[in-house]
Amino acid sequence: MGIVTAASLRLPASVGRRDVNVPDTARNAAFDAAYDHDTLFYDAIALPRGAALVGPSLLNLRALVEGAQMSLDGKPARIRRITSRRRSDEIYLRGPGAAQNLSIRIGTFQTDLPLTQPDTAAFAGLNCSVIFNKNNDPEGIADFARFHQHHHGLQGLVVVDNGSDAYPLDDIAAALDPVGLTQWRVLSIPTSWGALAEGGHVNDALFFQTAGLNIARLRFLSRARAVLVCDLDELVLPHADGHSVFDLARRRFWGFTPVRGQNCYPGPDAQGRLRHRDHTHRPTQARPPSTKYCINPRGLLRGVGWEVHKPDFISVDKAMDDRGMRFAHCLGISNGWKNPGRAHGHTDIALDADLAAAMTAAFGTATTLSPPPPLD
Repeated sequence: MGIVTAASLRLPASVGRRDVNVPDTARNAAFDAAYDHDTLFYDAIALPRGAALVGPSLLNLRALVEGAQMSLDGKPARIRRITSRRRSDEIYLRGPGAAQNLSIRIGTFQTDLPLTQPDTAAFAGLNCSVIFNKNNDPEGIADFARFHQHHHGLQGLVVVDNGSDAYPLDDIAAALDPVGLTQWRVLSIPTSWGALAEGGHVNDALFFQTAGLNIARLRFLSRARAVLVCDLDELVLPHADGHSVFDLARRRFWGFTPVRGQNCYPGPDAQGRLRHRDHTHRPTQARPPSTKYCINPRGLLRGVGWEVHKPDFISVDKAMDDRGMRFAHCLGISNGWKNPGRAHGHTDIALDADLAAAMTAAFGTATTLSPPPPLD
């Protein structure tokens, strides 16, 4: 348990800059200020027979990587493969086992950095989750863990922190310690999240989250019993038949179960700092659900990477929906960087008795219950 860091590399402008991957019509000043032109990788992770460098989509920088001279512990290392995902790339190097250091030379640019060492044994066999954070309330992170510990038997948590500066990371540690998880890590990667585009390209330059998920997979969670992939503001509700989300992923043939969501709101009397437990209401008219998932990293999909809404493969999730498993998307919890203020000012909401009961069971917050309107 504790706070750990990543081994990141940003290229000097004289070496190369990443081309912008969206058309000019999808860009604005905020996009141009946030776009990640220079990160080559967010983390360099030692593997049994080499290393994995995980970062943003290489785009035009791939040619620089393929022409680079790299070594592990002073011995030449060759690229075994480059795996491209929707918004990230993984560079797999072949080299000596148990390497400690990476050296890279691109033209006249040369740098050395220590590899981060995998910590998969600590999470082996545990029910785990991975979430992302930047300046969210540390008590909200602890509440996320408490809810899933109570309702699903969560045992391990990886918090990927994207440069929080509103408090020291020790505050997250202080909030998580009393929860009683078997293992947790806060992985600090203070880099650009990526840029939010417009129109049909809105997410194309948001590089960090997909890469961060696969860093967590390779560095911590590849031997976990099952891993819940969702956000800090999403709480997986108890299954109608009493199954935990981890058990359901384990018993599925694919080793994977999608979880569909429902936007949830604080009650009209909620004031001040909002907590998960305040989100006891949902819309009277159902909204199209988003999807997150739980996966067995040692199951049939063990060679598949992780994306934000599903594993990185054809949309089998649509054929595997389990209507008994849902998550509550608590819109007043995160910083709401895509839509600030999204949790307030709604009148088309009603108290959801099942949601309120789940909050009460996890947090002990009393709520007056009334029947919810039916969902379609």
